[in-house]
Amino acid sequence: MNRRVLSIASAGIASSIFAARSHKRVEAKDYLLSPNIEHNFDLNWDKLKERSGYRDIYLVRHGQYHVKEKKREDKLLTELGHKQAHTAGVWFRSREIKPTEFIISTMPRAKQTAENILTEMGDLVEEDTIHRTEMIEEGAPPTAPVPKRKYYESDEYKRYLHADGSRIEAGFRKYIHRGHASEQDENQVAIIVCHANVIRYFLMRLMQVDGEAWLRFGLNHGSVTHVRIFGNGDVRVYTMGDNAFMDRSLFSI
Repeated sequence: MNRRVLSIASAGIASSIFAARSHKRVEAKDYLLSPNIEHNFDLNWDKLKERSGYRDIYLVRHGQYHVKEKKREDKLLTELGHKQAHTAGVWFRSREIKPTEFIISTMPRAKQTAENILTEMGDLVEEDTIHRTEMIEEGAPPTAPVPKRKYYESDEYKRYLHADGSRIEAGFRKYIHRGHASEQDENQVAIIVCHANVIRYFLMRLMQVDGEAWLRFGLNHGSVTHVRIFGNGDVRVYTMGDNAFMDRSLFSI
């Protein structure tokens, strides 16, 4: 375990004890960035100005879909996938999460998932907060390893990898950030409905760890990954691939 991970683990244990004794929430700024704790985290990773508010981001993986279909437009949600998406929407509604941005991948399975979530959330989501974008469609992240096969060594695949990687990185820079200084005191909430590769890459990029580590974990369909980015640039991952709000009969990966 490296020095940074040890520092975070030690800080987390200490803060939990303190929180239990004082019965109050301990924010990241209260301990992680203490001058007594060494860390190598670049707080200026998004190149934005420090502000007082924070930005909550909920990354939602689409529901189960017909993966064996060849055409993009035929890769639609299964019956189970629709149920997973509706259940995620009920969860957002039960927590009264009101997004300032609701961002949707333009791939059919993500659009269907978002529609089901929006149906359940109702008036919690205002129409002018909804954005659809190709930037977060499924693809090969910049850190995708290249297998040693003839096709993957071709110029065609290299161009594909370059284009996909650039697009997904651009999506990260546009949507994953601490919020803008012009909204100094406003907390923001973004719900982003997209794909496992994109979510996993975003998470590794956000945590400033080895980019290829995204391959080492999976995400269930319809699951939610929740991160908070503080105004000073610090980050906290609260949940990763959480689908505990679903009945076990709805689980799939």
